[in-house]
Amino acid sequence: MYHTQVAWPYQSSAVQCQLLPEGAGNPIIPKMDIFETRDEIVYIFEMPGINDKQLEVTSEGRNIVINAPILTIDPQECSYRYQERSKGLMMRVVSVVPDADLERVKAELKNGLLELRFSKTTGNTFSGRRIPVHSAQ
Repeated sequence: MYHTQVAWPYQSSAVQCQLLPEGAGNPIIPKMDIFETRDEIVYIFEMPGINDKQLEVTSEGRNIVINAPILTIDPQECSYRYQERSKGLMMRVVSVVPDADLERVKAELKNGLLELRFSKTTGNTFSGRRIPVHSAQ
């Protein structure tokens, strides 16, 4: 049997909840994992049905903001016979760990997963910017 042990060098291995921006409504919050390699810190988010043109990833201070619309059908074109999937806005705001370099981040969307790879660094300050997402085919 395998035993999983969480070892994170910060106060908690749990990701702190972030308040969503005013006017965000009740968005769908994508699940995520965080892991690290020798040189990188990697955040992976579940983004089913989202493509890189819909997805917006930005940095605001030490936070990453991810949002994308979950598209519905056009009511002028057709109507639902049965509806179960969530609709609306997918959004998550998450703090980036202190040793991740927000200036050196790669974002890739593949098979419904958004992967953000941050290089490790120490002691930089950051400003907000949009992070380009590349689709892996």
